[in-house]
Order: sequence, then structure tokens, then C-alpha cells
Amino acid sequence: MKGLGQGNYKIVYKASEDQYESDNYKPASLKFTFAGNDYVIGTDTDGNIPIVPKNERTDCAVDVNKSVSKSVDDYINKDKYKELDFRRQDFIFDSSFNLTSEVLEAKTSIILKDKLDDKLDILDAYIVDGDDIVNGTLVAELKGVEYGDNDHEGVPELTLTNNEISYSLPENPKDIGGTSYKFGNYVGKKFVLVVKLKLKDSVSDEDIQEMRTTLDQVDGKPMGVTNKSNIQLDNKPLVESNVARAVPPAFIPPTTKKEIAKKAVEGQEDIWYSEFLELEKRDDIYRYRIGTAMPKDTTGYEKLVINDKLDQTLNIENLDNLSIY
Repeated sequence: MKGLGQGNYKIVYKASEDQYESDNYKPASLKFTFAGNDYVIGTDTDGNIPIVPKNERTDCAVDVNKSVSKSVDDYINKDKYKELDFRRQDFIFDSSFNLTSEVLEAKTSIILKDKLDDKLDILDAYIVDGDDIVNGTLVAELKGVEYGDNDHEGVPELTLTNNEISYSLPENPKDIGGTSYKFGNYVGKKFVLVVKLKLKDSVSDEDIQEMRTTLDQVDGKPMGVTNKSNIQLDNKPLVESNVARAVPPAFIPPTTKKEIAKKAVEGQEDIWYSEFLELEKRDDIYRYRIGTAMPKDTTGYEKLVINDKLDQTLNIENLDNLSIY
């Protein structure tokens, strides 16, 4: 700029973002030197500090999606809501953590968490890199015989505290534009946390009935047992997932049917009546038959007792004829 005369001059420059910024920020401080003296362009007091507004795009923010499925095979049909087939059925809550350029802002930690309802037993849990929960690269897992006894050497361990599973991502630095970001290599990654569960045996019929009669205010369906996950960058507010729900079936008792038949003539089959049989003689021999149809789901049963209280005026002809088939 040597040789320029007195006047007003403007320097125009263009800049582009190479990282996500969720808050307004100052990309550069400007100064010039004149006659051996340094002059700062813009100060905190004169309001001329150039400010770049925050990035408003929502797809730049990390997010978590929560789903439920009845099994690993049912994972392709995962949804936010599932009616289970059995009360003590194993099922899966999964959390998809989608990492974007927002992770460049993390300075100390990125923590994935899943808080499970106390009514649930955790059978197994692991994290994979990507969507393939069967053959995907294993990132971390619960250790111990109570969690499937399938420990893999060299695979980090998930932390389990009071039915909350968590995992702190190790640093994975990357240089961008001459700046090193501690978690830079996670940009664009997706991690899926898979948790295999079942209702605890201590969950009563009344508890399950409450899960079914308490309805969601939005869709009007039973609330069931709910679950959501979250991710936290440093000490920033939690980014929470949607709520997924698994609903155990209603209690269905067995059905019984009692029938009566007169002793048949030898070589002939009994004719059974469900309501009424008129005897020809007071000493005719007849018998009762009780049929029991069991429901599809008996996983909530602790015991099943079939009673038949006979009138005291009756004589049991032969106890050896009692049979169950």
C-alpha cells in the first residue's frame, strides 16, 4: 500500500466456514500497521468487531434416534412403539447416535447414555459402528457372564450404573485448516447402542395393567415401558432422543369348560354334554370332564391350579379313573 495518498480505503475479503459453530463468533481480529504503529480495527467498545452469525442448520447438530424391536431379527422393523407378544419376552431398545461437525466443538468429552427403566432386566448391551447390529464393528460392550458371557478381547467396556448405560468416546483427533480437533475424526459417524432386555419377574400384573391403561396423550396408545437416550458434549445441555415404548400384553387367564357324560356301553365312546344330562336311574354312573385352554402367553404365570369341588352328596366311584391328558 506504499504510495497511496490521503483518503478512505476498504479491504474486502471472503471467508468460509470449515467447521460448525452453534453460537455467534468472531472469525478474526483485524489490525494494520502505519508508521510503525499497530492499529486494531474494531474494539469491544466501538461495536466494529466483525461477527459471523451462528449456523442455523439443524442437520449440523448431533442427534439421537431411539427405537424398539422384538429381537435382532425384527430390527429391520424397528419402530418407536411395539406391542410385545409375551410378558417376559426379550426385546431390544436401540439408540442411533448421529455425529456431525458439532463434535468439533467438544474439548473434553463426548458421552453416550441410555437410562433404562428400573422394571427392566438388562440381558446384554453393546455399541456398533454403523447400522449392522449383527456383523458391524464392535465398539464397546457390557462385560460379564450375566450379560451373555461373550466378552471380546480388546473391546472397551460399557459403564453400567443404576440401570444407566454410558460410554465416553475416546479422543480421535483430526487437523482441519491447521487446527487440531480432539474428536474431529468422529464427524459423519453413526454409533448404535443395542440393549437387550426383559421385564423383571418382580413386575406384577397390576404394574403391567397400569402400563396398559395409562395412555399417551398424543397417540392414545398404552404407555408401556418407556425409554430415551442422550448424548452430551463437554458440559453442554443434553441432546435427548425421542421416547420409544414397549408394551407387554394384557393378562389373559386360561379358559375352562366343564362337561358331563354317562358311562358308555363297552365299545362305544362317551357322549359329552356341556350343560345338562338327565340320568335314567339314580345310581347311574357318570363323570365330569374339565377342559382347559391355555393362552398364547403364559410367561407371567407362577402356578396353575385346577380345582373341582364336588357336591357332598356324590360318591367318587373310582379314583383310578382320574386322568389328565
